[in-house]
Amino acid sequence: HPEARLVVWKKDGEVYDRVAVRNEHTRREEWLTVKPDAFFILNYRGRDYPFCFEADRSTITQQSGNNWRDMARKIVAYWNWREQRRHTKLLGIEHFRVLTMTISEARRENMRRVVQEAARQKSCKGLLPGMFLFGREGDYAIDRPESVLQPLWFSAKDIDGHRPHTGRRYSLIE
Repeated sequence: HPEARLVVWKKDGEVYDRVAVRNEHTRREEWLTVKPDAFFILNYRGRDYPFCFEADRSTITQQSGNNWRDMARKIVAYWNWREQRRHTKLLGIEHFRVLTMTISEARRENMRRVVQEAARQKSCKGLLPGMFLFGREGDYAIDRPESVLQPLWFSAKDIDGHRPHTGRRYSLIE
């Protein structure tokens, strides 16, 4: 895109942090890891848009109850990382969004539901579901990189329990 440029790119392993979270079942403090597959900042029309990127390959489960070994654990970690402002200390940014690229529409919709369920946990009080965006791999064209800026991302905040596909689509730069 002529008005967008990549100003920061950190690959897998270059952003790593741990965040303390109270486990609702054991009532003990646990340390969760924040380690995105990539971190990047897009500048569009003079404004920076920071993102943590997760590439979902269906290798972790999506159950979100209180099983701390699944996708919900990542959501809890990112939210607490934000709430404790550790992202500002580590990266010097004020805000960020988490983009997750999935391999299927069904997987994308399930992950949106995981965010909704995580928002009900005490460890995620005040969670902003719009902070998490989910896209499907087949919705962009690799030969047209600017296509990832288009509204192919779905927010968890707009999910409808009866019709999951009614969620609002987002562009990365709007």
